[in-house]
Amino acid sequence: MKYLLALLLCLGFSTPSLAKSKSKSKSKSVVNGYFGYGSGGIAVGGDYEMKLDKVAGWGGYGSYYASSDEGVGGIAAGAFLRQHIRKKGYDFHLTGGFGVLNLSLPGGESKTAIGPTLGLGGSKKYNKSISVGFEMTNHYGWFNSPTGLLINGGLMSLTYKL
Repeated sequence: MKYLLALLLCLGFSTPSLAKSKSKSKSKSVVNGYFGYGSGGIAVGGDYEMKLDKVAGWGGYGSYYASSDEGVGGIAAGAFLRQHIRKKGYDFHLTGGFGVLNLSLPGGESKTAIGPTLGLGGSKKYNKSISVGFEMTNHYGWFNSPTGLLINGGLMSLTYKL
């Protein structure tokens, strides 16, 4: 009984300090939504990023790129590391990642490719939790035919800090 009472007293005294420290902590993750055009038409996607430190983060992405008679489309999913430069409400970033592409080639053929992803973007802070910007993303294939640059897109981004 003494131990239970001691435990309750310790929890009672430590709870306000825990609540105070949590309320002051900054967000450690963001969600990005994308809308724009790829090589085959409309593109939509999103990613989730966790902060590693003040200038870097890591996460996962998923995107859909429409295909057409002239351009390759498909679904892309993978993981990334993102380096940030933040100054006066602006955020410029370089993203490197690796993922899987389910390609829709012109003529109706479908293939799967594995390879790196490279992105370059920037955004402007709208308020404490929302930023609006632009992202250029390139998906490459390494191991299967076709190889090289497979899908590229210019996307508007909307960032929400969790």
